Amino acid sequence: MKNSIATILLSAFCLSSFAQNSTYQSWKSVANERAGVLNVNYFDNYPFAYSDPNGKQKGIEIEIIQEFQKWLKVYKGVELKLNFKQYDNFDTFYSAIKDGGNGKIGLGSVTIRQDREKWAQFSQPYLKNIAVLASALDVNSLQDLTGFPTVFEGKVALVVKGSSHEKELLQIKEKYYPEMRVSYASNPKEMLIKMKSEPKYFGYVDIISYMAFTEEQGGILRVHRAADIQGELFGFVFPPNSDWNTIFNEFMVGGFGFTATDEYHAILEKYLELNVIQEVQLR
Repeated sequence: MKNSIATILLSAFCLSSFAQNSTYQSWKSVANERAGVLNVNYFDNYPFAYSDPNGKQKGIEIEIIQEFQKWLKVYKGVELKLNFKQYDNFDTFYSAIKDGGNGKIGLGSVTIRQDREKWAQFSQPYLKNIAVLASALDVNSLQDLTGFPTVFEGKVALVVKGSSHEKELLQIKEKYYPEMRVSYASNPKEMLIKMKSEPKYFGYVDIISYMAFTEEQGGILRVHRAADIQGELFGFVFPPNSDWNTIFNEFMVGGFGFTATDEYHAILEKYLELNVIQEVQLR
């Protein structure tokens, strides 16, 4: 009887250990076993990564990581399971990757920045970005950045905490409009909804997020193109001790590179209008 109990306890311990190890696995261990799990943390931000009403993960970043999953099976003989976890707040998503262990990848429309490389590893870029300044339609068009105090007098700037836009907006505040009031939002959609419902708000959003929102809601906001921020690149992000970035970057740059494939362009065409694709695609 004692031996039976001991056997049951040992089996339960082994199963528990296996479950933990299979949930947080290095690429090295997955490659050796030819099978494993990659935890995919994603920031809910249509059309980059989101869940449909049935709970199915969709979006540009989701489909790219699924192409990586297929690539591993074909070219490396590895069966990979993707374990998705959704985040509604960018700052929380950011911290989960920053403080995470091996076996994790972040999908968060994250801008590749040198200061972020102190705490994370980035993939090769998968998309260009343009950050646009949006406001209510009744706000006069901004002609250049020196006009911030006049055009946005008495209004409140919105920004997602921890985003690249926060840093850029605070630089504008310091240089052009020290009296600017700044308020924080959890995600771009919350910002855009506030701009639509309350004309006192304005702020920077990614051009893709802006176009997706206006397509859904109708043309209801003004974009101040004189304040565009260009030259940004989006990438996938890994915790600092991860070994997954090496194999993922092999997927991204192998041959002519993933961004040169029909699969890449099919993903963009599924979620974006042609005029937006022309501005953001990598060639």
